[in-house]
Formats: sequence, C-alpha cells, structure tokens
Amino acid sequence: MAALWLSGFEDDPGQERCGELCVFEVFGKDVVTGPSPSAAVGVGIKAFRDPLLVQDFAAPRVPVDVADRHVYAVDWDASEAVFTVDGAVVRRCARPPTYPLQLMLAVFDFPEWSTGGDDDLVPELVVDWVRG
Repeated sequence: MAALWLSGFEDDPGQERCGELCVFEVFGKDVVTGPSPSAAVGVGIKAFRDPLLVQDFAAPRVPVDVADRHVYAVDWDASEAVFTVDGAVVRRCARPPTYPLQLMLAVFDFPEWSTGGDDDLVPELVVDWVRG
C-alpha cells in the first residue's frame, strides 16, 4: 500500500485533534493492469477519536495506471474537502478537520497477501514533488 495523509498532531490534551485527511491510499491488490488500468483509490476523512469529525472514507475506482505519475490532491476549508486525481474530483467530504495537520507519506508491505511468485517485488513510491 502506498499512502499520503494529513494527520492531526494530537497536541492539545483534552482535545482529540487526531483526525485525518487521506489524500490517497492504494493497495496493490486493488490495482487492475492491462489495456484498461484502474485502481481503487481510498480518499476521505478518517475521524479516529475526534468526536467533532464524521468518518467519511471510500475507495472509488479511478481509471489510472498507478505505475504512471499522477497528481493526488486535497483542497479544503472548514466546510468541505475536495479530493482529486490529476485534477478530476473523485470525492467531496463535508466538515474536514480545521486544526493543524502534519503530512505523512509511506509505503507498507503486506507479505501475507502474496499470491506466490512475487518474492522479488519491492514496494515503491516515487515522489516528484509535494506542495503545501
């Protein structure tokens, strides 16, 4: 899985400022290759322990080849978060977090999901740029 998310700092005791804006989350098992490539791209709000947020997360199938370069983004204000892939809106979520968020970017490996014959594969996420 490759993922980019913005997460609350949980920096204020008594305030559960731990919500998340998931800009993208792509699992290798949810990628379709071939002549019509696509991927389930997880995006949205993850409330975690923040009582002021509503969990609003989904993974719509997007017609992209994740091996190619793409621009994943979220633009938000106090009323709405708009998630896009290559400029096309894939989801809108109401009432995102309004507190400071830190950017998290990671690649995760799930060896137990192996279907065999892929021991030589190494998960990779190539990032050209990040803008805030």
